[in-house]
Amino acid sequence: MSQATKFGVPLSGPCTPAAMAARMDDSLMALLSAHSGASRPSYAVAGTVWLDTATVGQHKYYCYDGTSDRLLYTLDTATGAITFGITDGWSTQPIGVPIPLLDNLAGVAAPPKDKAYRYVRLTAGLTGAGGYNEGLLTGETVTGTAPLVEASAVINLAGSTINGRTIDLVNTSRRFLRAGSAGVAEGDAMQNITGTLVMGSGVRIAAGTGPFHTTFDPISNGAGGGSNAGDRAINFDLSKAARTATETRPKNLGVTYYMRVL
Repeated sequence: MSQATKFGVPLSGPCTPAAMAARMDDSLMALLSAHSGASRPSYAVAGTVWLDTATVGQHKYYCYDGTSDRLLYTLDTATGAITFGITDGWSTQPIGVPIPLLDNLAGVAAPPKDKAYRYVRLTAGLTGAGGYNEGLLTGETVTGTAPLVEASAVINLAGSTINGRTIDLVNTSRRFLRAGSAGVAEGDAMQNITGTLVMGSGVRIAAGTGPFHTTFDPISNGAGGGSNAGDRAINFDLSKAARTATETRPKNLGVTYYMRVL
């Protein structure tokens, strides 16, 4: 097992047959031994798979991507057990998938910003100097007032397969993600509630229950009026019978969405 001191054949002469043979033998041994050594070989290029023998009893196989070493698997030389490992889970996520993260928890970190891949946080106001989305988004717009907020931006990252696409900043707009037609946004709505009140002639409304309540507007000195004369109104207020808020929503837990763009 070895790594060649100088990988490849000499590019300039004169070179003796013995020196040429030695160089070729070194390169061949490096190939046959998976470029094994305690660290990545100096001649590695993007795509080189090499064997790390720095840990006794373990053979760790890495693929060099031109920037970092990606662990493919680890072989236990005593038992023969193979453990497949990913050193960086963020590097394996597909582009365009919103990923929810409970980054309010201690120890939970956002995707790094200093890798060959890049993520955006789907939140408005982070494109300035030092912001998470610095240099990644353009044309950011936020309109409306809570809870009716619209927020979007355009991906501005050369090399991204979705460069120039408009995305919804859901952490700001607070939209729920729903299965169906991808990218089609719907406004909030409530399923229609219908009902009918049928009253006979002379029937007096005494009170209301549930979301219904009554109000009484007495008529003073009205013709034919007495102490009970007046107009009684029927009012509908759902908060008297159900939980209500300024928006229609299911029970939920807040998360921060990130999305890979490169």
